[in-house]
Amino acid sequence: MNTWQTGSNEALIRNAAALEGFAKYYQSMNATVGVYSTAVQWTEITGNNISSVSNLRGLPNWRPSGASLANAKENCSKQPLTAGGTIWLTQYVQKNLDHNHSCI
Repeated sequence: MNTWQTGSNEALIRNAAALEGFAKYYQSMNATVGVYSTAVQWTEITGNNISSVSNLRGLPNWRPSGASLANAKENCSKQPLTAGGTIWLTQYVQKNLDHNHSCI
């Protein structure tokens, strides 16, 4: 499980920098990189401290959506986690199984 710094804006900026480092590594390997998080968790982890030159901007999102396909479909139209991003996939749980819904 990941652990994240808390308690100050500087801690949240360090969390965002760590995510940028992870993304940069995979981007250097020509991998498709995206962000998986709820909006609440993303804000708790990064404080939305994503700079205008961050490599996290514009990334596709995979968003957890609760326990129904209706929620998953609705979450396709939510605000992406970073500017310029797009929600590609949402996820919902039924009968203890994860299901994916394509938004593209």
